[in-house]
Amino acid sequence: MEDKKKILEMIANKTITVEEGAKLLNALNSKEIKNKKRAKKLHLEINQGEREKSLLKLSIPISITKLGLLFLPNNAKLKANIPNSNFDFSQIDWKQILAIAQNGEIGEIFYMEVDEENGETTRIRIYID
Repeated sequence: MEDKKKILEMIANKTITVEEGAKLLNALNSKEIKNKKRAKKLHLEINQGEREKSLLKLSIPISITKLGLLFLPNNAKLKANIPNSNFDFSQIDWKQILAIAQNGEIGEIFYMEVDEENGETTRIRIYID
Protein backbone atom coordinates (compact mmCIF):
# COMPACT_ATOMS: atom_id res chain seq x y z
CA MET A 1 0.00 0.00 0.00
CA GLU A 2 2.88 2.33 0.82
CA ASP A 3 4.33 1.84 -2.67
CA LYS A 4 1.04 2.80 -4.30
CA LYS A 5 0.86 5.93 -2.19
CA LYS A 6 4.40 6.92 -3.23
CA ILE A 7 3.56 6.45 -6.90
CA LEU A 8 0.44 8.59 -6.56
CA GLU A 9 2.44 11.30 -4.77
CA MET A 10 5.02 11.24 -7.58
CA ILE A 11 2.22 11.73 -10.11
CA ALA A 12 0.72 14.57 -8.03
CA ASN A 13 4.15 16.25 -7.71
CA LYS A 14 4.71 15.76 -11.45
CA THR A 15 7.89 13.79 -10.79
CA ILE A 16 6.53 11.20 -13.24
CA THR A 17 3.80 11.37 -15.86
CA VAL A 18 0.36 9.82 -15.43
CA GLU A 19 1.29 7.20 -18.04
CA GLU A 20 4.48 6.28 -16.19
CA GLY A 21 2.53 6.10 -12.94
CA ALA A 22 -0.06 3.83 -14.53
CA LYS A 23 2.69 1.47 -15.73
CA LEU A 24 4.24 1.37 -12.25
CA LEU A 25 0.86 0.71 -10.60
CA ASN A 26 0.07 -2.08 -13.07
CA ALA A 27 3.46 -3.69 -12.45
CA LEU A 28 2.95 -3.41 -8.69
CA ASN A 29 -0.55 -4.94 -8.91
CA SER A 30 0.63 -7.87 -11.01
CA LYS A 31 3.47 -8.50 -8.52
CA GLU A 32 0.97 -8.51 -5.63
CA ILE A 33 -1.29 -10.97 -7.46
CA LYS A 34 1.62 -13.36 -8.09
CA ASN A 35 2.69 -13.21 -4.45
CA LYS A 36 -0.80 -13.67 -3.04
CA LYS A 37 -1.40 -17.15 -1.64
CA ARG A 38 -4.54 -18.70 -3.07
CA ALA A 39 -7.06 -20.51 -0.94
CA LYS A 40 -6.92 -24.24 -1.65
CA LYS A 41 -9.20 -25.93 0.89
CA LEU A 42 -12.28 -25.19 2.91
CA HIS A 43 -12.29 -26.84 6.34
CA LEU A 44 -15.20 -27.48 8.69
CA GLU A 45 -14.60 -28.83 12.19
CA ILE A 46 -17.16 -29.59 14.87
CA ASN A 47 -16.04 -30.49 18.38
CA GLN A 48 -18.18 -31.14 21.41
CA GLY A 49 -17.20 -30.96 25.07
CA GLU A 50 -13.68 -31.97 26.01
CA ARG A 51 -13.44 -34.87 23.55
CA GLU A 52 -10.17 -35.15 21.69
CA LYS A 53 -11.85 -36.58 18.60
CA SER A 54 -13.93 -34.23 16.45
CA LEU A 55 -17.57 -34.96 15.71
CA LEU A 56 -16.85 -33.78 12.18
CA LYS A 57 -13.63 -32.87 10.42
CA LEU A 58 -14.11 -32.06 6.75
CA SER A 59 -11.65 -30.66 4.20
CA ILE A 60 -12.86 -29.88 0.70
CA PRO A 61 -10.79 -28.47 -2.17
CA ILE A 62 -12.14 -25.03 -3.13
CA SER A 63 -12.47 -26.13 -6.77
CA ILE A 64 -14.79 -29.00 -5.77
CA THR A 65 -16.77 -26.72 -3.48
CA LYS A 66 -17.33 -24.30 -6.37
CA LEU A 67 -18.64 -27.14 -8.52
CA GLY A 68 -20.96 -28.44 -5.79
CA LEU A 69 -22.53 -25.03 -5.24
CA LEU A 70 -23.46 -24.83 -8.92
CA PHE A 71 -26.02 -27.56 -8.29
CA LEU A 72 -27.60 -25.94 -5.23
CA PRO A 73 -30.66 -23.78 -5.71
CA ASN A 74 -30.27 -20.21 -4.41
CA ASN A 75 -32.50 -20.90 -1.41
CA ALA A 76 -30.95 -24.29 -0.53
CA LYS A 77 -29.84 -24.85 3.05
CA LEU A 78 -27.31 -27.35 4.38
CA LYS A 79 -28.57 -29.12 7.45
CA ALA A 80 -26.78 -31.50 9.77
CA ASN A 81 -27.91 -33.37 12.83
CA ILE A 82 -25.33 -33.17 15.59
CA PRO A 83 -26.19 -35.44 18.53
CA ASN A 84 -27.26 -33.48 21.62
CA SER A 85 -27.01 -30.20 19.70
CA ASN A 86 -29.59 -27.61 18.75
CA PHE A 87 -27.32 -25.81 16.28
CA ASP A 88 -29.03 -25.03 12.97
CA PHE A 89 -26.61 -25.22 10.03
CA SER A 90 -29.14 -23.54 7.76
CA GLN A 91 -27.96 -20.23 9.27
CA ILE A 92 -24.56 -20.52 7.56
CA ASP A 93 -24.35 -18.83 4.17
CA TRP A 94 -22.10 -21.30 2.32
CA LYS A 95 -22.12 -19.27 -0.89
CA GLN A 96 -20.79 -16.25 0.99
CA ILE A 97 -18.07 -18.37 2.56
CA LEU A 98 -17.07 -19.66 -0.87
CA ALA A 99 -17.03 -16.09 -2.21
CA ILE A 100 -14.59 -15.18 0.56
CA ALA A 101 -12.40 -18.15 -0.42
CA GLN A 102 -12.51 -17.18 -4.09
CA ASN A 103 -11.30 -13.70 -3.17
CA GLY A 104 -8.18 -15.29 -1.72
CA GLU A 105 -8.99 -14.85 1.96
CA ILE A 106 -7.14 -17.36 4.11
CA GLY A 107 -7.65 -18.15 7.78
CA GLU A 108 -10.51 -18.60 10.18
CA ILE A 109 -13.73 -17.10 8.86
CA PHE A 110 -16.30 -18.56 11.23
CA TYR A 111 -16.13 -19.71 14.83
CA MET A 112 -19.02 -20.34 17.15
CA GLU A 113 -19.49 -21.92 20.55
CA VAL A 114 -22.95 -23.23 21.36
CA ASP A 115 -23.84 -24.11 24.95
CA GLU A 116 -26.03 -27.20 24.72
CA GLU A 117 -28.84 -28.37 26.99
CA ASN A 118 -26.69 -31.29 28.19
CA GLY A 119 -24.12 -28.84 29.62
CA GLU A 120 -21.49 -29.41 26.94
CA THR A 121 -20.23 -26.83 24.50
CA THR A 122 -20.23 -27.48 20.76
CA ARG A 123 -17.55 -25.61 18.82
CA ILE A 124 -17.96 -25.00 15.10
CA ARG A 125 -15.02 -23.70 13.12
CA ILE A 126 -14.77 -22.93 9.41
CA TYR A 127 -11.44 -21.89 7.95
CA ILE A 128 -9.66 -21.66 4.63
CA ASP A 129 -6.05 -22.46 3.82
